[in-house]
Amino acid sequence: MRSSDRRWPRRAAVLSVVALVLLAVGYYTVSGFQAYRDLTATRTALLAARDIATTAPAQAQQSLQDASSSAQAAADRLDGPLWGALAAVPLIGDTPQAARQLTTGLNQTLQALQPLVDSLDLLSPTALVTAGRINVSAIEQAVPAAQQALPGLRSAQLTLAAVPDGSAVLPQITAATTELQQQVGELQGTLTTVDTIGPIAAPLLGAEGRKRYFVALLTSNEARGTGGFLGNYAILTADNGAISVGGIGSNTDLPTLDELPAELDEQFRYRYRDDPTLIGNMNLSPHFPDTARIWLAAWEQLTGETLDGAIAMDTVTLGRLVAATEQPVALPDGGTMSGSELADFANIGIYEKFPEVGEVPARKAYQEAVSLSALQAVIAMPRPLAMGQALGEGLQDNRIVVWSADPQVEQVLKDAGVSGSLVVPDGHQVQAVVLNTSGSKLDAWLDRSLRYDVGRCPTPNGRAESSVTVSLRSDVPLGERPPAYMVGQAETTPTGPVNTAILQLHLPNGARVQNATINGKNPGLLEFREQNRPAVLVGVDLPPRQRQEVVFTFTEPASDGPAEVTVQPLFREQQTTVADVGC
Repeated sequence: MRSSDRRWPRRAAVLSVVALVLLAVGYYTVSGFQAYRDLTATRTALLAARDIATTAPAQAQQSLQDASSSAQAAADRLDGPLWGALAAVPLIGDTPQAARQLTTGLNQTLQALQPLVDSLDLLSPTALVTAGRINVSAIEQAVPAAQQALPGLRSAQLTLAAVPDGSAVLPQITAATTELQQQVGELQGTLTTVDTIGPIAAPLLGAEGRKRYFVALLTSNEARGTGGFLGNYAILTADNGAISVGGIGSNTDLPTLDELPAELDEQFRYRYRDDPTLIGNMNLSPHFPDTARIWLAAWEQLTGETLDGAIAMDTVTLGRLVAATEQPVALPDGGTMSGSELADFANIGIYEKFPEVGEVPARKAYQEAVSLSALQAVIAMPRPLAMGQALGEGLQDNRIVVWSADPQVEQVLKDAGVSGSLVVPDGHQVQAVVLNTSGSKLDAWLDRSLRYDVGRCPTPNGRAESSVTVSLRSDVPLGERPPAYMVGQAETTPTGPVNTAILQLHLPNGARVQNATINGKNPGLLEFREQNRPAVLVGVDLPPRQRQEVVFTFTEPASDGPAEVTVQPLFREQQTTVADVGC
């Protein structure tokens, strides 16, 4: 046999491999280009739907359907076995894998939105708010569609959260993923508001008779159980969807209570004594229904009037709501402030403007004027969909909590998780609460992190060992003295003021405390119960820029259920980690 004849089988094999490679490359190129074209069509259709949603709902519905079809086509093109094989290749496969998951997340989002297609007319700004009045009927009618859409949006968020990132992924994919995550989150916030408020919109918004609420504006620079310190309050009236604010007051306008409301139980009285009768301590407890009753009792003692409920909102969420309106906040000495600047000003800036204790009356007057201007911008509701998103975020983050004297409405609020209740179902549930004891405003610089190590190795008696580690750091600026009024009664040292606090941890039902340490030392602890839930507290000193690590160990009933951490809303966000501890 000639050598050329012997080489032919090898050449044929090589040519076959090359042909297969070229075929695969061609497949990836063509299918990738087609998927890109489908995604471009999806974006175009979505933008068209957004732009005409309020003026031409029928055309917007068609655009949404076109977007969904294009997204489905893109997902199908990237869902084949060859794309799966390429995505499995280390490093090289990161971009294909990210593209597949991004496309899947987009498709999940648009599939979730299908129940809303027939409700675009109900969710348009002109339908939700007319002449400054909230359309209660429109909100109620939109609830079923919102409830159907939310599970799909949550699934889409989980898919998007798992999209690979890093240097091996094309930056266009990473940017598109981030943008879509933000948009899905915003939509979730709006629909969560509809889902929460919708079933009780009529009684809550005064469609069945006028309602009046105590609205507490909390500044998060002095920690209390419900978040921050009561700075200002307003009385809000809801009359068949029309919202109005009857002026605004300062915390010092309220009286010290003659006695605590009779509804507060013995566990509350054992833990907090009579401290909550004082205006500065009325929201020591993180159980908002008790705080609401105290505030309403103080208002009744002052005016003789009985209110229908209470709402607590911190200045972070107030700023977000104002930002959503795109309206400026008028300042009493001229000029304006944007909503994005409001939280920084309320927690730090106003004390830099009025730094001395002798300037308290001027500061309070200025603060009242700014707060009233901000509330007036919000109740005008110029952009209801954007405001619905900000409101939903506030409810999800516990930065807005609501209590109603109507037991049926209150039960719905509890079920929705927006009542600020300490009562939790059985399972792995913890909540860490900081209470300022220095009389300062230094919690504007308080950094917090919490790690919940959940025991997953049950003992024969059905219990597991768990721990919660809370890290606190008073991050006051190095080389700068905070305004004198913000320092309050804190001890001052050459390195800066020393903040002090109580840290209390509310544990899972059935938990038993074993120990608590601060930086490895035993500080002494107090065990108590609130709302029949076990809890423990320790005192913590917070020298400037020195991290204090508090570790609580406890046993709890073993369960394979998920773990949840309720976060106290303060100026700086808490960094939260949950981890399972096996055998």
